[in-house]
Amino acid sequence: MARITWRDAAAIALLAACLYVPAGTLGAYLARDDFQWLNDARNVGIGHAFVLSGRSHFYRPVVEVWWVGATHVCGAATGCYHLLELLLHIANGVLVLFLTARVFGRRDLALASAAIFVVIPSYVEAVVWVCAVTTAFAALWYLLALHFALTVAREPQGRRAFWACAACAAAAMYSHEATVTLFAAIPLVAWAARASRRPAIAEVVPFAVLGVALATTTIIANRRNYVFVEGHYVPGTHAIGHALNYLRTIYVGSGSAVELTIVAVCTVLIAVRGSRATRAGFLWMLVTIPPYLWFTWGNVGRYTYLPSIGFTWIVAGAIVGVRDAIDRRVQSRAPLGAVVATVLVVATAGRYAAFAQRAIKDEVRWMEAYRQYGDRVGPLLPAGASDVEVPVPDDPRVEEAYVAPLLEWRTSRPGLRVRFERR
Repeated sequence: MARITWRDAAAIALLAACLYVPAGTLGAYLARDDFQWLNDARNVGIGHAFVLSGRSHFYRPVVEVWWVGATHVCGAATGCYHLLELLLHIANGVLVLFLTARVFGRRDLALASAAIFVVIPSYVEAVVWVCAVTTAFAALWYLLALHFALTVAREPQGRRAFWACAACAAAAMYSHEATVTLFAAIPLVAWAARASRRPAIAEVVPFAVLGVALATTTIIANRRNYVFVEGHYVPGTHAIGHALNYLRTIYVGSGSAVELTIVAVCTVLIAVRGSRATRAGFLWMLVTIPPYLWFTWGNVGRYTYLPSIGFTWIVAGAIVGVRDAIDRRVQSRAPLGAVVATVLVVATAGRYAAFAQRAIKDEVRWMEAYRQYGDRVGPLLPAGASDVEVPVPDDPRVEEAYVAPLLEWRTSRPGLRVRFERR
């Protein structure tokens, strides 16, 4: 494996912090589903995380345990929740750094990939929006599972690593069901690392049991889930449009015919002449993005979090390919190839960071609207009342459906009923 130091990890962590902190992440408020998640964690308790029946939403017990722990640590301090989520993102960036180095054996490729990953703008809501912790938290377990899987692939006798891989896979899937793609990502990473081998039966059985358990609990828990009951998640040709739009948001483009042509040409080049990194990155995107394509509503930015790792492998693989080509052709002691590669990485990461900074500030302003409404209405609520009448929000960013959870969170009154003044 390429030698990655903790200084490299610190550089990636600093890059992520320097993007998100100055843009106002730690001072942001809350919005929409944040209030309901926090209310449930504070009022219902940890036992509810493992209850299957009576649910109207997804069964994600591991992340619900996270929420309960977070509310005990942070209380009403919103900045604390944002800090925890940013730390998760930083940890994921470091895990991408080490995973990339282990898979491809190159420090330059790993640094380029991780640097681009932590500043991609398409998924900033996964870092800024508190309830989107399901995405970053699931990704943490996902990446840990891949690290342990790679250890098992290279050291077949490492039983501890195998069981750690299985445990992390279970934690990922019970944080967000879309991480079921681990069943394909594990062999993909082993292949890319040239460490693939046929798994023993004893290694297949635990994962088969996990798959059956996940399918069973998902079906039971989602019998009343409006996403499925009302037909918001179904196969169809709409998945093609979603896939193209997700790709466009990751590389940050307009989706024009010219761009799509360039994407098609690049895809062919990757298939025909691509390096191990670019091909693995393309396959990673094909593996990780399908679970998000079947929704009938619009695309959700945070769903690009895992697929974007494959995109960074493609971009970083192309950049180090340029470096290698220069080094082969320019026989000189001057590190021309390294200089060109560094400039390309800085330019690429800088472009994405500029877009990401604007996106972060937009998220912070959106959340601020909820704070302002709460600050205005909160003092008007009668002390101890469980049924209140409040003004209709005059800011369209504050949706009426989330006013009751907002005020319940601020007043610590479980089950607070809210009526709007209609004049």
